[in-house]
Amino acid sequence: MLVNKEFPRVLGVNWLFLLLTAALFIIEVLIARYSHSGFIRGFAGDVLVVLLLFCAVRSVLRIPVTPLAVLVLLFAYLIELGQWFGLVDLLGLGQYRLARIVIGSHFDWWDLVAYSTGFVIICLVYHYHQRSMNHAAVETGNYYQ
Repeated sequence: MLVNKEFPRVLGVNWLFLLLTAALFIIEVLIARYSHSGFIRGFAGDVLVVLLLFCAVRSVLRIPVTPLAVLVLLFAYLIELGQWFGLVDLLGLGQYRLARIVIGSHFDWWDLVAYSTGFVIICLVYHYHQRSMNHAAVETGNYYQ
């Protein structure tokens, strides 16, 4: 038997998160295309990138929310730390505009605040969702979700 029923499936498409990933990606592209500076490009885009990464991973992997949110936050911090050390140039990708956009080339402490804000949004949405699901279970008497 290929699937052991004692262990939960880790892989599987979650269409809601896949749809959220697509929507967030489109928003990020629009921000990159039409917002050249200011709060939207400099802060909101970085908040949304954490949500985008979370939704992208969650759309194909069934990982608990909190550990995944922490991993995404740490990944974002590592990328920002890489910018401090000139990672894009260290990798020999400095001449490629797309690499400079995706990896980034300028460290900014506010980016860490933006990533943390995205993390907090994920945690708050998850907490609210859990509370509403528990409340619905009490209201309907359906405790086995």
